[in-house]
Amino acid sequence: FSIYQNNLIIYGSKTTPNQDAILSLIKNQLGVRRIVEDSSTSKVYLNKNGELVVKSVEYRLDTDLGTPLYTFGLLSDIHIDGDGSDEAYATSDFNNAIKFFTDAGCEFIAHCGDMTRDGRDVDFPALKSCLDASRIPNYTIRGNHDCKNTVDTYKNATGMEQDYTITKNNDLFIFLSLDNDDNRAGTGGLTQAKVDWLTNLINNSNHQRIFLFYHFFFRNTCGDCGGGAYTSPTIGDTTLVSYAQDFVNLVNNTSNLIFCTGHSHFKFDYQDTYPNANYYHVDGNCYHIHVPSGTKPRIISETGGYTNVYEESEGFLVEVYEDKVLFKPRDFIANKYLMQYAYIVEL
Repeated sequence: FSIYQNNLIIYGSKTTPNQDAILSLIKNQLGVRRIVEDSSTSKVYLNKNGELVVKSVEYRLDTDLGTPLYTFGLLSDIHIDGDGSDEAYATSDFNNAIKFFTDAGCEFIAHCGDMTRDGRDVDFPALKSCLDASRIPNYTIRGNHDCKNTVDTYKNATGMEQDYTITKNNDLFIFLSLDNDDNRAGTGGLTQAKVDWLTNLINNSNHQRIFLFYHFFFRNTCGDCGGGAYTSPTIGDTTLVSYAQDFVNLVNNTSNLIFCTGHSHFKFDYQDTYPNANYYHVDGNCYHIHVPSGTKPRIISETGGYTNVYEESEGFLVEVYEDKVLFKPRDFIANKYLMQYAYIVEL
């Protein structure tokens, strides 16, 4: 758990704990003598008598962060299906998420790849129809499924280049597509030219924050629930070629970088079991954020492997403040935030 802006955020609980349980948890974990609830206080603090004084105890993040500089939506793995043969209802789920982000005042939607079900010719026109109808920009990248068709087909549907940047306030957004899906565990879908381009961007950046969107996550960071539940290849499963290893080193060693990835689809609530399922950070290194699927999140099967949950849809609404970034998990079908899985990046 953590205390932020006078409120308690509980991590790792599948049910909302009652107030007595929360207060007991705080007391035991912090070793305080007793807890005083005082509605007149302006902050949480430990007084000279060893008593923890709290303004309120709630199972949500307080909105007293002030007004964000800007907000954006964050999705991954929408897998738009052009002929309806997949039961994901991807088009309606995607349109529903777009409407939510638009109504919430987001300035754009950032994606982490796998825009199409399988990169088929029939998938891209369906994707283009959704994007054309959106009233806010969608900044997309290619994932491994999208690489099953040509770069030109992807560009025609999305209007986006392979790799590009945008800036917002003093923040840099880098959108990095897979170049191919060959030997993903060894090359990571990268090329030497792509890594050189990214290295030059990051090394010459004077931006406060850098957001990097890529499809593949790094094994044993976040995205694979405990270091192996995701059985398909990703970066780090084998020895990387030199430029792919340079990419990993560059990303990990950039302390003001927020690395957003998809690929595994695993649901937010695996954070209950695996502390690094959705978020991973080592002091001095970048921040890793895993984004579940916007159209078919996955659960780990009891017999191994995983199962798509077609009737669910998950993603983040991201609020950017002067010195922090709040990632607010959203269940678009239940129409609610899942604040027990929220993260605050202090940058």
